Amino acid sequence: MDKFSPLLLSLLFLVACQGGAVKERTESKSEEEIDSAVSLAPAEDTAFLYAEARRLRQLEIRDSLLSLEDSAWVDLTELIPQADYEIRYATSNNFMELQVYACPGCYTRLAVAKSLMAVQQNLDSMGLGLKFFDCYRPSAAQWALWKKTPDPRYVHPPKQGSMHSRGNALDLSLVDSLGRELDMGTPFDYFGKEAYWSYTQHSEEVNKNRKLLRQQMQAAGFSTIRTEWWHFVYKAQRFPLSNWQWSCSSDSLEQKG
Repeated sequence: MDKFSPLLLSLLFLVACQGGAVKERTESKSEEEIDSAVSLAPAEDTAFLYAEARRLRQLEIRDSLLSLEDSAWVDLTELIPQADYEIRYATSNNFMELQVYACPGCYTRLAVAKSLMAVQQNLDSMGLGLKFFDCYRPSAAQWALWKKTPDPRYVHPPKQGSMHSRGNALDLSLVDSLGRELDMGTPFDYFGKEAYWSYTQHSEEVNKNRKLLRQQMQAAGFSTIRTEWWHFVYKAQRFPLSNWQWSCSSDSLEQKG
């Protein structure tokens, strides 16, 4: 069973007992007691009970993260769980055809995450969402990309410091309510003029999708670069370079998308 806080465990116990059977505030319950309580609930309610506990746990984690300093590293999957995550450099499905990261992770600075949360909130009302291909990138990984493609049009020179390695940049796109990527004219990490913002030979649909993506991101304080429609940089604050690496465990981000 998932590890929940005492508050959530107590709530789950109360809900499982269907409220009327428990009149006084329940003290912290063990996981065994909660499992037992849930087992007493009607079968059709069990899934709801666990889902509600997980939802409340997510809110608890979100509130904890939002109380940190703006420069703190945060896991975007905890703050924007409804987004899609396909961290390409944790696989061989990228321009290098090599796995760069030991495991997938989508981290950024809290100030950046707050702006992305605002973008996702706007997209929710349109039945759309964000899809992340890359987030924070350790400096060592930036050197690996540069070694493969030492072209500043597509890979920022590591000696100058990539915005990805500061936690300021993200590579992303848009998806519909079914998780299907909106057509942006080229795949992520496509090295060619068709990926440029200035390219004008795309279809009306592609131009519309790109315009929407850029408008949403710019309204939240992000800028673009000339050669990559997917790359956005947070402008309000410039964070220091980092080679910090997130830990890999059984709880590492599951690729979603």
